[in-house]
Parts: sequence; C-alpha cells; structure tokens
Amino acid sequence: MENILDKIKKAAEGLFFMSESDFPLETVAFKPEKPEAPVTENLLLYLGQPAGTTVEQQDLTYFLRNQTRDLPEYGEEEKARAQKFRDLEALLKKEIPDIAVYRIGQRQVDAFIIGKLPDGTLGGLKTKLIET
Repeated sequence: MENILDKIKKAAEGLFFMSESDFPLETVAFKPEKPEAPVTENLLLYLGQPAGTTVEQQDLTYFLRNQTRDLPEYGEEEKARAQKFRDLEALLKKEIPDIAVYRIGQRQVDAFIIGKLPDGTLGGLKTKLIET
C-alpha cells in the first residue's frame, strides 16, 4: 500500500508552482522537535530559523488559486495542468485534513504545504516563490 507521501509525490510529479519563476513541488517530512508546539514553531526549528521569524499561514485553496483556475484562453496543456493542481489539492485535503500553507521570507519565499501525518511527522510539499 502506498503511503501518503508517495501518493502526494506522484500527484505533484511534473508540476511547477508558477510565480515570477517556476519552482518544482517537492515532498517534505520531518519529526517535530516539539510535538505539542504549533506547526510554525516546529517548521522554524526544522529550518534552523530563529524563533520570531515571520511565518505567514494561508489556506491551501487560496494559495493554489492561480494554479487551479481555468481561463477561457487556456489551451489543452494549461487546462490539464490546472486539473492536475485541482487533483493534488483534493488529495492533500483528503489525506492531511489539517493541511495549511506556511510562507517564510519576502521576495524569495519558501512555501511549505504541510500538516500532521498519521505517524506524527509533519509532511506535505515545499516550493519556492519569487515575488517582486
């Protein structure tokens, strides 16, 4: 039986998060150093960032809004890509009910789409955004 991260990796295969630059979506998982602490605190510990570093939390649907939309001028390739992102979003919500997006940084933003997995690890996807 496929584990959750394998399913997510397969669903994200070939997808790039479009921003000012396109970066791939990669799976990520780590044991929280402080299981009782919020995800933001454990994410900063995992990344070696100082406590107090600004972490912006977003809803997954809002974060993916530009990736999942279909525009009338889209060709078949763009429509297929948007559908693949919608399928990925549905899988993430089904498999990781408490999933959220955590954004760290400005201009070059590290984005983590993570939640608590059944074994207690934090996992999901990560990517980088360039915002100018």
